[in-house]
Amino acid sequence: MIFCVFDSINHVRRFSDWKKVFALVRRHLSPGGCFILDINTQRKLERLIAGAPWLHRFGKNLLIMDVTALPNRRSNWNIKVFEHVAGSRYVLHEEDIVEVSFPLRQIVAAWRTYYVKVRVIDPDRNRPTAKSERVFLWATTHDHQSSLCSERVKQGYTCCRPFSQCSVKRSASLVSTWRNLLPIAFPYDVCHAPYGYPIGGGLWVNDQTSGKEPWR
Repeated sequence: MIFCVFDSINHVRRFSDWKKVFALVRRHLSPGGCFILDINTQRKLERLIAGAPWLHRFGKNLLIMDVTALPNRRSNWNIKVFEHVAGSRYVLHEEDIVEVSFPLRQIVAAWRTYYVKVRVIDPDRNRPTAKSERVFLWATTHDHQSSLCSERVKQGYTCCRPFSQCSVKRSASLVSTWRNLLPIAFPYDVCHAPYGYPIGGGLWVNDQTSGKEPWR
């Protein structure tokens, strides 16, 4: 099984590079292997762009996230963290993260070039619609074990061991960097793992056990 989660693929800015990722994953999958990824849809990015900046206080620190539009339907996630130092003194940590999404039909069509069976799952409704904001794409090289893999995706598990151990696990530690804000996974008794933002010498953690981001 190969998985790409926490909308990491949305940070790849050109669709030609998305297709390169799909092809490379296909080359590394064993027969009957399964590829799972989740994406932020164009609708979600548009909603975040239209919405007000998101503010979150944690301890004496403050996080502000503002999503704005860029050309070619890209979005810029401006993240500011004001780390409290002492008294009225704060240290500003700031980063700009670009995300882009593409029409779901275009993505699925590209997947069908490489995989035998493809399925799109919206964890918030029975089937994906124009209102879908976060979807899982699941594909396999053969039909072998496909029903179990699909069921795990439907339940929201995005970080799994082999199929026989897929229901519950203690997640391995995933290393990330502040620059691309990839998830930091801590030991947890479900397949979803919390993620965090390094802040100076500390860490702001968002526990996504509901599968929803805090600003949704």
